[in-house]
Amino acid sequence: MGKILISINPEYVEKILSGEKKYEFRKINPKRKIDALVIYQTYPLMRVVAEAEVKTTFYDSLEII
Repeated sequence: MGKILISINPEYVEKILSGEKKYEFRKINPKRKIDALVIYQTYPLMRVVAEAEVKTTFYDSLEII
């Protein structure tokens, strides 16, 4: 189990933190099981703003998910 750092644009960070956005889609699968995401907000803030628990991970094409 582990954590990964992901960079996210400010508009999406706000939606994640408010609960409006509940899913994050990535093209590359992590090499190990992930139980938390460390969220780095990109320009202009450019810093780590939150940590989120990963409840479930889905691996498939976006059309199927």
